[in-house]
Amino acid sequence: MPALSTAKRPVPPIRSLVLVSADESLVNKAIDGKADALWLDLEQPRFPFGAREREVARGFISEYMRSIGGNVKTRPLAFLRVSHPSTGETLGDLRAGVTPALAGVLLPKVDTAADVHMLEGLLTAVEHERGIPIGTLQVIPLLESAMGVRSAYEIATASARITYMGGMISAFGDLHRAFGYRWTAKGTETDYLREKVLVDARAAGIRYPISGMWGGATSDIDALTAWARSLRALGYFGMVSSVDIIALVNEIFSPTNHLLPYMSCAQLYVAIAHVNYNVWGIHKQVGTVILYHSMGQYLNQIGETRREYSKNVSNQVRGENKLSDVGTPVIQTCP
Repeated sequence: MPALSTAKRPVPPIRSLVLVSADESLVNKAIDGKADALWLDLEQPRFPFGAREREVARGFISEYMRSIGGNVKTRPLAFLRVSHPSTGETLGDLRAGVTPALAGVLLPKVDTAADVHMLEGLLTAVEHERGIPIGTLQVIPLLESAMGVRSAYEIATASARITYMGGMISAFGDLHRAFGYRWTAKGTETDYLREKVLVDARAAGIRYPISGMWGGATSDIDALTAWARSLRALGYFGMVSSVDIIALVNEIFSPTNHLLPYMSCAQLYVAIAHVNYNVWGIHKQVGTVILYHSMGQYLNQIGETRREYSKNVSNQVRGENKLSDVGTPVIQTCP
């Protein structure tokens, strides 16, 4: 039997992967705050989390995923953290959350490629049950032990489903217990962890690694900004975020003017047009792509280097919306 391909599919960058647990108010705040992606949680969204709490959380996740329906492009990407396969709860978690609107799952406590392979079998079964094409659901492995960090490259290449990964540290939690570091706002104590996983992720073909999480007070804007900027400077394209810092995180991880001369058309389309619900659509003309934006500050950061405003397309129509209704048209000429 030929080996399965682990080549990575094209995916959009995720600037803000926002922790919303299984909480309706947090989900609504994340949507209102323009999160790029939601981190829904069925592993342990709260304490205590017994059988009764799990069923309630599964019910909420199921209802939310069904509510998306065909409106995927108007909502943040949805990723669901499920229980590790060794718990026996994974299949129930997947059946609660898997719909065509689910982008993928976060797999906790990944130590080796074998953990990914166990999940992959369950994903295939549930995709088949739901009539979803096999291989659709993406996987974000969470490395929460010394073994997981050491095995990062083998984990990242274990499956083509793995599209995002990174050194996700926190002030407390499994990695803190595994390594015994003392968290500081500067983050020097976890530099190696984040750098090591970043190298392994990029070597495995993961184009847009994600890091996080900020462990200090969200009111300490200067320290938070410096920490997030250091992640971007290192090579991360996004971070795990709470609902109250989405705007800042999105701003820091948005493309800036000095990068645009080095971006191909394909990269530019991914970086702009695939930030799902912030973009109205793409209209192709001969030799030209017009990107219709409603992105405010993000649009302003795109800069003049790879675009020019159209002065004579005001009568163009996309569906029932005139250009004046859908935002500023950006002209990008490509082969």
